Amino acid sequence: MKKLILIIVLGLGFASCEDVIDVDLNEGTPQLTVDAVMSNSDENPHVKLSISGEYFDASSVSPVTDAELSLTDSDGNSYAFDSPDQEGRYFLSDELNNIVPGVTFKLTIDYNNSQYTAESTVRETPEIDSISWSREDVPFGDIDSIWAVQFWARDLDGLGDAYWVRATREGMVNTDPGKIVVAYDGSTGRGSQTDGIPFILPIRASITPGGFAGPPSDEDPAEVGDEIGVQLYSISLEFAEYLVILREQLNNGGLFAETPANLPTNVFNQDDNGIQALGWFAVCKMHTESGIISWEKSNNRQ
Repeated sequence: MKKLILIIVLGLGFASCEDVIDVDLNEGTPQLTVDAVMSNSDENPHVKLSISGEYFDASSVSPVTDAELSLTDSDGNSYAFDSPDQEGRYFLSDELNNIVPGVTFKLTIDYNNSQYTAESTVRETPEIDSISWSREDVPFGDIDSIWAVQFWARDLDGLGDAYWVRATREGMVNTDPGKIVVAYDGSTGRGSQTDGIPFILPIRASITPGGFAGPPSDEDPAEVGDEIGVQLYSISLEFAEYLVILREQLNNGGLFAETPANLPTNVFNQDDNGIQALGWFAVCKMHTESGIISWEKSNNRQ
């Protein structure tokens, strides 16, 4: 059976290279795809809906513009949506002003005689203390040294916290598939049993343009005058697992590529016998910080 397009970009705008492959596969059943991640920093929070297409044909994905959406929270507030645009984006017409830890949001989507629902509870997010940078020698690539940039924050007390770390440059989020960074209790692995610690180096330095704590990327290294920053989201363990699998799928290629697998979802058709949805809904509290690279404020001044 032909796989459906499962790689939901969640507003990240990921792009990937494609090879032309001729495969004789059966058609799959199109599914509603939900791209709905909102935070306290969003200027235009919205839900994007589309219909999944054939795995090897991205052009077969089509926007959904005839659904009815509603959003409520556990404090009794309701939020309305405007009519969708041509890309299937449904923007909130009301201000999303109750992103408070402990509040649960419920999204309801009525589409094609089916009703889909999803829930997300806001979690507390640690404060970002600062951004630091230093000039460091690198053992790989065509350059001798780079600006290594780190953010400083501490994992919240109590096991079971998960975070989504997004690097920014000049205010723009890095959408490289390799830059999906997830932390568990300040460390890199779920079940690490770390707690209340400063985020470890591979997480802190993941915002370094071009890569520092891991393999180099195609991104240009930072230069003096660049504004480098971080967005730190507190997320559920389930959403963290979704992002980890998404990263694996987006980077799944080459000689040893694995068979694409279905991503988990928290969007459910209320009819158990109906066609299930794809994608994720999350409302997150996010903190952000940035700094402008300079020798004067570096950790190893000239």
